[in-house]
Amino acid sequence: MSKKKSYIIVSIIIVAGLIIDLVTKAVFANVLEYGDKDIKLIPNLLTLTFVENDGAAYGMMGGRTWLLIVLSIAFIIGFICYYIFNHNTNIWFNIGIGLILSGAIGNLIDRLFFGGIVRDFISIEIFDFVCNIADIWITFGVVAFGIYIITEAIKEAKNKGRKADEQDNQ
Repeated sequence: MSKKKSYIIVSIIIVAGLIIDLVTKAVFANVLEYGDKDIKLIPNLLTLTFVENDGAAYGMMGGRTWLLIVLSIAFIIGFICYYIFNHNTNIWFNIGIGLILSGAIGNLIDRLFFGGIVRDFISIEIFDFVCNIADIWITFGVVAFGIYIITEAIKEAKNKGRKADEQDNQ
C-alpha cells in the first residue's frame, strides 16, 4: 500500500468513525431518558441505557473536566505526530491509528460541547460498565495496533533467525 493510500484509509476511518459515534450518541441521548428507560437487547448481557459520564474510562477521574480535555487534546496531537513521523503502510497500523483517533476525537467533541460529559449508552452488564461507540473504536484500535506490533515482532524474529542461519552457513 502506498503512503498516500494509507493516509486516505486513516482519514476515511476517522471521518466514518466520528459520524457513526456522534449520530449514535445523538439518537440514543434522545431516545433514552437518563436512568429512566432501558432497552434490553440481550437479557443480563447487553442493554441500551443513557448515562452522562464526567470521567474517563469506567468513570475514573470524574469531575476533572478540564484535565480530561487537556489530556485528550495532548493525546490526539501526540498520536497524530506519532503517525506522521512513524508513518507505516501496514493495514493493522493504519486501522489502529484511525480507530483510536476517531474514538478520542468523538469523546473530546462530547466533552467540549456537552458540558464536560461524554454520552454513554451501551451497557455490557457482565462487566458492569456503560460505554459508547467511541470507546469501542478505541478498544478495537488498540487491538488492531497490538496485532500490528505482534506481527512486526514475529517478522523481526524471523529475519534475525534467517540472518543467524546465513552467518552459520558462511
